[in-house]
Amino acid sequence: MILVGIFVQSSRVAVHGIVSVVCGNGTAYLLGMDKGLIRSGLFGYNSYLVGLALATFGSSSKHGGYSLAVAIATVVFSWFSSVVFVVFGKILVPCKTPPLTLPFNAVVLTYMLATANMARVMTDSVRPPALPDYSDAAQLGTEISVTAEMFFSGVLRGVGQVFLADSMVASALVLVGIAACSRISAVSALLG
Repeated sequence: MILVGIFVQSSRVAVHGIVSVVCGNGTAYLLGMDKGLIRSGLFGYNSYLVGLALATFGSSSKHGGYSLAVAIATVVFSWFSSVVFVVFGKILVPCKTPPLTLPFNAVVLTYMLATANMARVMTDSVRPPALPDYSDAAQLGTEISVTAEMFFSGVLRGVGQVFLADSMVASALVLVGIAACSRISAVSALLG
């Protein structure tokens, strides 16, 4: 259901996600990394998020806009995320803390910093950077209020945004996918 939700959001992003899971898990398998970690999906999850992020920032097109440079980067950085997962795991052993999605964050930030000024690799911002503008409300002396619809939309979209999906439908499918695995996890994700 999560994959279906990502396809609803963007077929291009979903394809990059699938490619990155295969590459990340394949790398872990070929390098002889812990089979239990591979089976539990830890290498695949970080790689999947890497593929989703690179595709999301690679083009603003939802169902097109494929780029060879981004496709190659998806493969390479998915490999890299599996290695970084093991490195962070070894570094964090004394703290008894798992690396969770730290490898995804480190790898995507590395990609974004590396490609910021490359002429042949274009990265789009998902949303133009801007500070919130409250000047109209402040000038009118009114308070800014959040409606129930805005609140619940934000809660649901927040669950989907873990997978870089911003639409209500994609977010609902992500939540259903989480619930299929664990209702407690779905409730926790929604409340979080």
